[in-house]
Amino acid sequence: LFPPPPADVYDLFIDNTRAVEYNEFCKEMRDVGFLDNATKITWSASGRVGPFKERDFVTRVHYRSLPDGTLMVVNRAERTPEAEESDRYLRMEVFLGGSVIRPLPGHPNRTLYVTVGHVNPGGIADSRLGAMLMNAAAGTGPVKLIQKLRQCLTSSRPAADEARYYIILHYIILYYII
Repeated sequence: LFPPPPADVYDLFIDNTRAVEYNEFCKEMRDVGFLDNATKITWSASGRVGPFKERDFVTRVHYRSLPDGTLMVVNRAERTPEAEESDRYLRMEVFLGGSVIRPLPGHPNRTLYVTVGHVNPGGIADSRLGAMLMNAAAGTGPVKLIQKLRQCLTSSRPAADEARYYIILHYIILYYII
């Protein structure tokens, strides 16, 4: 078996071009600014989900490697003139988002993946019915994310290396409902 080392998972998050492959809610993404070599401003948009209008959001994304081998991708809402709101999308806010990618203790070529998201999707999602629909989607999102990550990791390897990937997922998502 050839489990993915953390660096392989981390690389997927650095390159915007592959985000649409593993994130079902990300239909468009582009960098709109760079603050330093580890921090950028990114605009992203989702497709329509059920009765909800397409959303867009702007985040400050920071990448960090820690001495213990942990790799982190952390983001939060950002406002910038390079990504103004438009009539096409409803602007949502990502209060906090992040991925912690690290070696599974005792198995450096296996990945422990933790993702956290705290968002306000806005619009009708701020209602009781909207919250129920969003929370239902949150129940299936982690499973789909892992399936898609596995597909991306497998497709990025030569055929001889294609094997079952082990990613352990801890997923926390909090919807901000007023």
